[in-house]
Amino acid sequence: MRTSLIHTVSKHAKDLAQGYESAVKAELDKVETDIENIVQEINQGAYMIQNYLQGWEVNQLIQNYQKSDFWDKGLEASIKQEVSNYKHQLFDFSDTLTAVSRRMADYDSQEGARLFKQDITARGKVR
Repeated sequence: MRTSLIHTVSKHAKDLAQGYESAVKAELDKVETDIENIVQEINQGAYMIQNYLQGWEVNQLIQNYQKSDFWDKGLEASIKQEVSNYKHQLFDFSDTLTAVSRRMADYDSQEGARLFKQDITARGKVR
């Protein structure tokens, strides 16, 4: 029963780690896409007023509205690395729990056999 519980906790830890990593990556992708869409809308809007401004004026208006002004690739990579490290730590924890569970099961069966033998021996001496 203990080993079954430990296996369940171990699997749950891995599932949580995988889900956390997937959720963070999905959220980063969503936010990056939102930023790309906003920048694209700004650019399209600026080029629509190009009839009223000169090209250089339009370019000057939108020069500070590029994706790189709002999205930090280094920070994104850092977040993804931290999430990956967290996932690996939980996987290591899970693997350790599984190993402990196996050792406990082995010990329990060995100890159970020893106690059974001791009980049989004791009964034989009593009778």
